[in-house]
Amino acid sequence: MIIKKWNGSSFDELYPKTKASELYAADGTTGIFDSNLKVKAAYLPDFVFGGLNFRTDIGAADVDTAGEIATLIDGVQQALGTDSIEGIRGAYFIANQDLQLDNAGGSTQAGSTGRYYTWNASEPSEENDDGTTAVSLETGDWLIISDVSGSGTVGSPWHITFGTVNNTYDDASATVKGIVKLGSSTAQSVAANAVTSTTARTYAIQNNGSGQLVVNVPWVDTNTTYSTATASTQGLIKLGSDTEQSVAANGVSATAGRSYAIQLNSSDQAVVNVPWVDTNTFRTVTAGGNTLGATETLAFTAGTNVSISESNGAVTISSTDTNTTYSAGEGLTLSGTTFRGTYPLYVQASAPTTSVTNAIWFDI
Repeated sequence: MIIKKWNGSSFDELYPKTKASELYAADGTTGIFDSNLKVKAAYLPDFVFGGLNFRTDIGAADVDTAGEIATLIDGVQQALGTDSIEGIRGAYFIANQDLQLDNAGGSTQAGSTGRYYTWNASEPSEENDDGTTAVSLETGDWLIISDVSGSGTVGSPWHITFGTVNNTYDDASATVKGIVKLGSSTAQSVAANAVTSTTARTYAIQNNGSGQLVVNVPWVDTNTTYSTATASTQGLIKLGSDTEQSVAANGVSATAGRSYAIQLNSSDQAVVNVPWVDTNTFRTVTAGGNTLGATETLAFTAGTNVSISESNGAVTISSTDTNTTYSAGEGLTLSGTTFRGTYPLYVQASAPTTSVTNAIWFDI
């Protein structure tokens, strides 16, 4: 298989290979064909510069001297079939063991082709820096050709810039950067509180022993879970009614014999039993032979020569006396409504022969 790139007027041969198994797919596996001989996604970083991904494993014996590193770089160029240093940009190596990359930086000639190389690399992480010119890689770390320059001659050697990726972090600790696990994979939909500078509210993130991040907040649960209230224990009650009371409460008083305990009925509703006795006596009212009904109102009606008035609940009934008072005159007596004469009454045909005092004579 030969992979080519169009340069605008013709195809440049970039990667002459006769076996697909010698290529690497984007997933890092050998070969770019799947089991059905379909082409898998190829990994082509920086292809715009002509770089085609080259992946291989390296061990300590490949990079611990300047000559070995020069030979390694030269071998990538030969494998990619290009004399252009740009063609190897993006190639990467995976450490198959812990190793140190010689980083002296002097111009070194590759033995097989006579090309000259210089290079520099940075530590994949601060914790690997041992203070020497060598770069330490751990098993699984990546060494990537990230930049290239020069012409490959003794006066202008090709300069390779290696990038490194720490791909093998250990568990994070208080002093070493590392990897962690989340306490839960459930996404948190509640927005975080705003950042504050409130004192005594900052707590360290720790490892719970399973590599999961946890924060121990030493709060004390001061909430009390209440059951139903009793005479000796605070608790919960229900209202006797949900209807809001619009009548204002009476003022607090210290009247003796007027304080009653709050109790619960069988439904746990708060009630107050007030032991009052109904001492009111109700009698029927009859007027003119008619008894007033429960919804009727007793009304006083003034009769002839009678007047009725009310003041502060007192009803006054008064009348005007229109009767004539008589008195008995001379020779009369009055008993009740009957007059009676007190003089004797004489009736005769001729003049009386005798003189009678205080007598009434009728001559007929």
